Amino acid sequence: MGSSLGAVKSSVKDTSLLYTDILVRGKVHQCYHWILTWADYRYSALALFVLAFSEASFFPIPPDLLLIALCLGKSKRSFYYSSICAAASVLGGIFGYALGMFLWSSIESFAFEYLISQEKFHYVQLLFQNNTFWTTFIAGYTPIPYKVFTLTGGAFEVPFLPFVGGSLVGRTMRFMIVGGIIYRLGDRAKLFIDQYLNRVILATSILLVLGFIMIKVWW
Repeated sequence: MGSSLGAVKSSVKDTSLLYTDILVRGKVHQCYHWILTWADYRYSALALFVLAFSEASFFPIPPDLLLIALCLGKSKRSFYYSSICAAASVLGGIFGYALGMFLWSSIESFAFEYLISQEKFHYVQLLFQNNTFWTTFIAGYTPIPYKVFTLTGGAFEVPFLPFVGGSLVGRTMRFMIVGGIIYRLGDRAKLFIDQYLNRVILATSILLVLGFIMIKVWW
């Protein structure tokens, strides 16, 4: 039992370090205002699709801000915008998977400089070897750079169907939560999202990771 608990603690620690490393590397401090101006465009839904697709494979800005702006502008269409964002992100993740599978040798230096260290790269490989679906789900659900896992998933040639399944569930849950909050709370949703959304997502993600690790250790 002691060795099992030690394995759980070690796995949680390694996973936390990985996600912290990716979060720090994934911070972007520019272009946010420019992205938000897209909400005023006639083709704002198309802009959301393009942003969510590209962010899942190579673009640094997450689609959450534009999604929130669009949902706040028309709260009754929140689930419509969330569906667009989720679908585009899953398709973009598949594109990122293809980039990693066929072009990793060309983008490897860029990835190691701007996205993930080589040490964490190999740890991601261990996560995928352990369970592709859960690894992709956590990557798609939490506020870490999803593109890191789509690109490396392709580079490691992880099983495609579990990869897509994890992406579909994780990204849909993430963006539907945002849409659901705004649909329910309207203008009051912005304060809740600013203060609590990432905490809720991270807390549920930690519980899911712990549950999965404990199942793997004891069963």
